[in-house]
Amino acid sequence: MLAMTAGVGFGFILLCRLGVYYWYANEVMMKSFDLVDAIYTVKWYEKSPRTKSLVNIFMLKCNQRAGLQIGTLTVMSWNIFFGILKSAYSFMTFVWQK
Repeated sequence: MLAMTAGVGFGFILLCRLGVYYWYANEVMMKSFDLVDAIYTVKWYEKSPRTKSLVNIFMLKCNQRAGLQIGTLTVMSWNIFFGILKSAYSFMTFVWQK
């Protein structure tokens, strides 16, 4: 019984740790979308044509999804984290069936 309790506690700590990583990755993604609004509020229209062009390109690049990559697989987000939780729960219910 003690080994099972320790295993569950260890698994919970690992999930919390994984959740922290995914939370920060999700924050990076959300802040990257806010970057366009922050750039637009600057008085870029009073600058030189080259600066206007660079700001335009930068704003176009910021509209793409930016985030932390999981190898070559996907970008870390809450959707992926909850998918991992659902898969782990399904696996554990399958293993613990009697």
